[in-house]
Amino acid sequence: MDRYLVVGRGLVGSIFSDDPQFDVVSHEEWHNRNLDSYSGMVCAAAISTETLCQKATMPAVLQANVELPLRLLKLAKTHNIPFVAFSTAGVYREPGVHTEEDDVHPHNRYMASKIYMEHTLMNEAYPKLFIFRIPFACFFNNHTHDLSGRVPNWKQCEDVNASIVYRATLERAVRAALRASFGGIYNIASGTVHFPSFLEDRFGWDGEIVPAHSMGRPPNSQLDTSKAREGGLISWDGE
Repeated sequence: MDRYLVVGRGLVGSIFSDDPQFDVVSHEEWHNRNLDSYSGMVCAAAISTETLCQKATMPAVLQANVELPLRLLKLAKTHNIPFVAFSTAGVYREPGVHTEEDDVHPHNRYMASKIYMEHTLMNEAYPKLFIFRIPFACFFNNHTHDLSGRVPNWKQCEDVNASIVYRATLERAVRAALRASFGGIYNIASGTVHFPSFLEDRFGWDGEIVPAHSMGRPPNSQLDTSKAREGGLISWDGE
C-alpha cells in the first residue's frame, strides 16, 4: 500500500488525520521522516488568513508560506514523488468567474505570500507539482478556518456569489494528484453559491446582507474548475 506524508495539522491536513495511508505531521516534525518510504507528499502547513499574517512578521510569513513548501518540493523532486501545495482563490485580481490563466493580484499580505509561493514553486519546473487554488472551505468540522467556525463571528456578508469546496472534493483532488504523472495549477471547488443564502441555509446565519464589494475586502472568486475536471482531479458534479 502506498503511503503519503502530509506536513501540516491544520484544516486541510485534518482531512487525512484518520487515514492509515497518510502520515500527518506538524511543520516541526517532518524532519524525522524517511522520505524513501513515501509515494507522495502534501504541504498543508501555512500561516493562513490575512489576520494571522498581519500578526506575524513578514519574514515569518515568507518562511511558512514560501520557504517551507519550496524546501519540501525540492525533497519531493529528489525522491521523484508527486507534491501537492495549496494556494487560495483570493489571488485573482477581479471579481467574477476565473480560470487558472486569469490575472492575480496581491490584495493583502496573505495573498501576496501565496502568489510568491506559486511563482517560486512553478519556477522549479517539476512535472509532478500540483498547486490547488481553493475557495472557502466547508468541512463542517468547526475548525477555526472552516466556514462552520468562522460564520458565527460574521455580522455582515456581501451580496455576492462565491465558490466553496467541500471536504470530499478536496480529498478526491489530493488523492488523484498523488497518483498522477502530471501537474500544474488548478482551481479546486465543489461549486458556486449565492453566499449569504448559503450561510443562512447551512449555518442559520442571520446577519446583515450588504452590497457587493462594499466592505473593502478582496473580491470573492467564482472558480471555473473545467481544467481540474478534465484532468480527473474532481468529478463533473463537484463531489
